[in-house]
Amino acid sequence: MIIERFLTWFDTAPQAEKAAATSALARAYLLSPMEEEEAGLAEAAMTVVLDDDCAEVRMALADALADSEQAPRHIIMALAADSVAISSLVLSRSPLLLDAELMDIAATGACEQQFAVASRYMPSQAVCDAIATHSQARACIEMLCNETADVSLIALNTLAERFGDNADIRALLIRRPNLLPRTRVLLLEKLSIAYGEEAERAEGMSPVRKEQLIRETCEKATITYAAQVHEDDLREIVETLVNSGRMNAAFLLRSICMGNIALFAAALAHLADMPIQRVEAVLAESRAGAFRALYSKAELPLSAFSVFSSAVETWRSLLATHDEVDPARLPYLVTREVLKTYHPDSDGQVDALLVLLRRLAAEAARENARAEVVRITREAREREMVLLAAPQEERAIEIDPETLADFALHFADEIIGLEEELLGVDADLNELDAAIWEGSIDAERFEQEIGEMLLEDGILDDEALHPVDPDLAANDDLPRVEYPNITASDMKPSLPVSVLMEMARARLKPQLDALDAAGQDQRAA
Repeated sequence: MIIERFLTWFDTAPQAEKAAATSALARAYLLSPMEEEEAGLAEAAMTVVLDDDCAEVRMALADALADSEQAPRHIIMALAADSVAISSLVLSRSPLLLDAELMDIAATGACEQQFAVASRYMPSQAVCDAIATHSQARACIEMLCNETADVSLIALNTLAERFGDNADIRALLIRRPNLLPRTRVLLLEKLSIAYGEEAERAEGMSPVRKEQLIRETCEKATITYAAQVHEDDLREIVETLVNSGRMNAAFLLRSICMGNIALFAAALAHLADMPIQRVEAVLAESRAGAFRALYSKAELPLSAFSVFSSAVETWRSLLATHDEVDPARLPYLVTREVLKTYHPDSDGQVDALLVLLRRLAAEAARENARAEVVRITREAREREMVLLAAPQEERAIEIDPETLADFALHFADEIIGLEEELLGVDADLNELDAAIWEGSIDAERFEQEIGEMLLEDGILDDEALHPVDPDLAANDDLPRVEYPNITASDMKPSLPVSVLMEMARARLKPQLDALDAAGQDQRAA
């Protein structure tokens, strides 16, 4: 009966009331125990609500059912195909949607719907692969930010291929510690391109210079990264470079001059199709014939053989005879020695290898200079810290005789002046004492005024200032109070005697002035 009355009332009710009633009906269906017939009627009523023209009513139904596994599946599917706002709510929350349905939305849905799928709690690897392959950049960014998403390494590589030019996606990918080597190499290439375009806009360089800057930046970044990976990852890097056409003589020569012999060996092993152990043995030995055969099998340019042979031999010599050389200086030393021993062709054409060697030598010299400055600065700071931490010897202050004599003379004058001032103070005090006892001053009143002054300043308490008469204290009916003797202990110990005297003089200045005047009048009489 309740469902029937709901359907009768629903057609003419205001929209806000219909939305509230729909939400209540859906929650009652999910939470309240219903008979099978009553549950069927409630489900039928919610199905009718799907056809309501008011989006607010359908949104209320979607919000009430989205999180439940007990919701009618046909209603969830209908809501998932509703308007973008309603479907996005269901797509982001409903556990009833299958991976295949979510993958279809990731491939064909609107941007907001793709974003909703990417924001789901724990989207599966298959769904993440579909998002990485088909969805727009906004949905891919949301997936990378979703910590519960099961994003595979293949999906991350797909994102690098599709959106490596997107700075936000590139930054999110680079932060991932578990990228495939080929993915990171691809990101380094995309980053180098972005750097070159930024430099072109900022400095107005020519397109040729921009391409050169991009290539050099990418090569240096890749060689530096390859020096930090495992042997298996190194082989994958070499395969990626070969497949992309970036593995050439210039790249290999740069890798040697930068000190990455392992990358050069892995490249030779891949190009010559030989085991890496055999290639490493050839590079470690001083047999020029074996190296020439390996070089030829790798199909590298024969015109550059002397350069590579000289570079490998220089590395071998430096590593054998310069055990104490700073590893940071080895690329500079190798490049310098290779440039010294290199003899370019004299056919009148521009020798590209010579140009490259000179550029590499300049780069190595700059890096060596920077490293040297850092080393010198670090050593200077260490010495400074040692000096600051060490105990300092006390040195006697040296004063020249003239300064010392002048100081002694002035010091003696100051001592004499102080003695005269003290004598004058003593005379004034003696005169004051005589005037006190010769004048007609009430000693008890004078003492009482001093006590009241000390009471106001907090030096004495009231009990010490007004003691009980001993005769009255003898009366048993009165509380017995000992007659205290006012001593220095009754004063606040935090105030020195000199301070107390100054306070007394300041408060008694009128009386002292009157006393002084009375004494002068008496002497005059």
